[in-house]
Order: sequence, then structure tokens, then C-alpha cells
Amino acid sequence: MGPRLDGDLLSITRSAAAAGVQDGLFSKEEATEEKALKMTIDQYGPVSPAVVPVLNDLAALQRYCAQYSKAEQNNKWGLAIREKNFGSQDLLVAESLDALAGTQVDLGRYAEAEESYQRAAKIQEKDPAALALTLLDLGRLYLLMGKPDEAMSLLKRSLEIHEKAWGPEDPRLVADLEAFAKASAAKSDFDSAEEALKRALTLRQKALSPAHPDIANSLTQLADLYQTSGKAKEAQEYYQKAFKIQNNFLSNADFRSLPVLHAAAMTEFKLGKLKDAEALLNTILKVRKETYGPSHPMVAFGLEDLAAVYEARQLNGKAIVDLKEAKTILEKIFDPGHPEILNVEKRLKNISK
Repeated sequence: MGPRLDGDLLSITRSAAAAGVQDGLFSKEEATEEKALKMTIDQYGPVSPAVVPVLNDLAALQRYCAQYSKAEQNNKWGLAIREKNFGSQDLLVAESLDALAGTQVDLGRYAEAEESYQRAAKIQEKDPAALALTLLDLGRLYLLMGKPDEAMSLLKRSLEIHEKAWGPEDPRLVADLEAFAKASAAKSDFDSAEEALKRALTLRQKALSPAHPDIANSLTQLADLYQTSGKAKEAQEYYQKAFKIQNNFLSNADFRSLPVLHAAAMTEFKLGKLKDAEALLNTILKVRKETYGPSHPMVAFGLEDLAAVYEARQLNGKAIVDLKEAKTILEKIFDPGHPEILNVEKRLKNISK
């Protein structure tokens, strides 16, 4: 899947729609975008380049609504318009290929997404700024595909391009550094991963207030690395630092607060505060059902999180129930063999042994 972030602001130019998305009103704003698309087609025609930005926004909303096939159709429509009007090597064509690749990742069609990203990157060799973002996305895809060597090569180049463009102290480098750290950890190069994550933490600390949730995210990533590399004491120390920040946000359980609430729940889980994590995850699940509907992948992911807590509490029966419900939701949305479905099946098999 793509990034599992609740409440991210989509790149929608219409301010009313953007405000609605921030509040989780995806279906309502999807209807707004569909009306905008009809008006644009009526004015300019169905193959005009003016249609493409609206198609991109609509596809982005459809991804939030788990309507991935519709999103893919609109991504391909926009790509075809740009290829017809500008030729196959135009930078706007590369932009459309990037958008299509993101939807293909959601659909679990990693090989197709890889091809789309590679096509975009070839075009963007003449535009380093656009190229770096595509390399970053393709590197993340290779991590999903279990190809850390390929990921590392691309992520190094993306980081180098951004450092040259922005300077070594720019907080926008955090995304590159965190992806680079994941690739390093996947190759068991924990020293390089730690160096990158500490640098990312420092950049965030210089740019943000001490109590900002993004700083907690950096602390958590360092803690996860220490846990993976066998440094349990350091891991607990950083988890506690992260939760001290996250705890300030627990009183507000609405859609906008979901990212930090979920991060806090995962921190509690890793600190061994299992009942607290369970209670918070149930709150998050309730808000997700109200926002996305009961049959959305975000609900399935919430059930998977709860199942992990139940497993840790040795409540395997409850874990199995939640994993089966998650699997049912995912099977309604994705084709058989989707990586998310396979992951749940693997967990069910392991827990049933």
C-alpha cells in the first residue's frame, strides 16, 4: 500500500475541497471533484490538458475512498491526454506516470509501479528536482519489494540531489534520510541507519518546537532501530521520550489527531503498556470506521494492530477474530495475492500453529 497516514492534505487546488479533506470528508469532496471534472470537460473537451489536474485530484480522493480501480482509470486517462498533447517525453507526462505508479502501489501491482516510476525517471533526467522525488518513491517501492540494494542506490542519489539543491541543513531532507535509514537497516548496516536517523532528528529539532509530534516520530524511528539491532535499553529510552510528547495529544480523539494517536498507541505497545495501547487503538478504530466506513483498508489495518496487541497479551482467539475480519475487508477491495492479504494470511497461519 501507499503511505498509511490518516488526514494528509491531498494536493487539491480548490480550497473548499481541501478543507473537507482535512476533516476526512472524502466522499463529499469526491462528489465536488466529479462536478468540477464535468464542468471542465464541458468547457474544454475530454482530451484537453486542462482536464488533467482535475483528474489527478479526483484520483487522489478516490484512493482515499479505496476506489483504486477508478483512480487508476483516471490516472491513465490523464496520462493519455498528456502523451497526446505533449509527446511521450514531456515532464508533465512523467508527473502523470508518478501519479499512476502511486495507485499501482496501492493495488499491490509492484512490477507495474516499478515500470511507471522508471519511465518517469528516464524523462526527468533533465529536471533533477522532479527526478529526486521519483527516485525517493521508487526507492521506497524497492523496500516494499524486498530489494534493499536497489533501494539504496536510488535513495543515495535522491539525497545527494536534494542536498545540493537545498543545502545540508534543510528539514526537507528528513524524508530522504528516513528512507535511506530503512534501506541501511534492511541491509543490517545499523550504524549508517542510526547516523541518518539522528541527523533527521536534529533537522527536525532545529525546525520545530520541542513538543511537535514529528519529533516524536523521529524518536520512535530511532527506538525501532535500536530494538531491531538488539539495543533494548536505548530503545526503551527513546520510546519513553517519544511518548512524553505524544501523551500531550491523547485528549483529542478526532480525525485530524489520528496520526499522532496511532503513533502513541504503537509507542505504548512497544513499551509493553498493552492495555493502554488496546484502549487507544479501539478509539482510533472507531474514528476510522466513522470517517472511512466499515469496509475500508484503514479499518483493516486497525484490526491488524489490535490483533498484534492481543497476540502479545496471549489472547490468540481475539487476535484471530480481528485478523479474519481484516482479511474479509481486504478481499473485498483487492485482488487475490495482494501483499496486504498475503501478510494477514501469513499471520493467521502463524498464530494458529
